[in-house]
Amino acid sequence: MEETSTRSATPDARTFYRDWPAVAAETVAYLRLYAGRRPDDERLAALVGELSVHSEDFRRLWADHQVKEKTYGVKRLRHPLAGDLDFGYETLALPGEPDQLLVAYTAPAGSPTAERLALLASWNAGGSVDRAGSGDSAAGVRAGEEAP
Repeated sequence: MEETSTRSATPDARTFYRDWPAVAAETVAYLRLYAGRRPDDERLAALVGELSVHSEDFRRLWADHQVKEKTYGVKRLRHPLAGDLDFGYETLALPGEPDQLLVAYTAPAGSPTAERLALLASWNAGGSVDRAGSGDSAAGVRAGEEAP
């Protein structure tokens, strides 16, 4: 639910998720599933109300009445430094704790995503990424370019 109120409601989400329309629809369908399990949750009702007031897209998707569990799939992201990343994911519910989910993201060895993650890790191993543009920095470097 937290991801819904923060990441999905921000304009940056439209560029972070390469397939934004599908992600938005999937997230709202999961939120509707969650809401059906908690009909008396006042905080959830307030969240739905807030998103409805501030987002035409949310209003349209909520009105579609789609309900969907998110148990596995592919997340297609656009990282500002590494470029396009594709992660397979699986969501596992913990026994006895239905509100606790474990989500595992994977990138096959040798895939472009694995190579880009290794590049990001190598930049981080040599020093922290300096987003202000000074010192030992990988800021502004794109996948396939050398760090300064």
